[in-house]
Amino acid sequence: MSRRLIIFLSVIGVLCLAEFYSFIVVRSVVRSLPAMWRGIIVSLYLTLTAFAWLGFIFFRQINWAAMPHLLRNIYITFTLGFVVGKILVLAVMLCDELRRLVLWIAHFFVPATQTIMPDATPKGTGGITRSVFLSRVALLLGAGVLTGF
Repeated sequence: MSRRLIIFLSVIGVLCLAEFYSFIVVRSVVRSLPAMWRGIIVSLYLTLTAFAWLGFIFFRQINWAAMPHLLRNIYITFTLGFVVGKILVLAVMLCDELRRLVLWIAHFFVPATQTIMPDATPKGTGGITRSVFLSRVALLLGAGVLTGF
């Protein structure tokens, strides 16, 4: 395979992984909402994602000169912010996956009677797990980038 094809496939793989983790984070955040709101938010998210991907895929076929400048700038800025935000979500979620991998590997070396950094919070503390915390941080980071663009 040529080097350019390997780079292209790597970029597409990272973007697909970012899409997957971003959807998981959005789905986990809206889980506690009523079914109607959950459906509306997930549908809106999927629609915006589809428009961003369509703009990314058909970038060369769109007649940008015929499009009003304001609309063109808003669309390109939104698409770039959406993709960069998802990549940042991916970075945070991969840190959580790396933490889980280390705990899983450590599980084989520590006797079953000992605990290795339990993921669950003690009962009655009102806290959240590390995974929930990291998914919320990822969502806030991605949304912050999107609104910053």
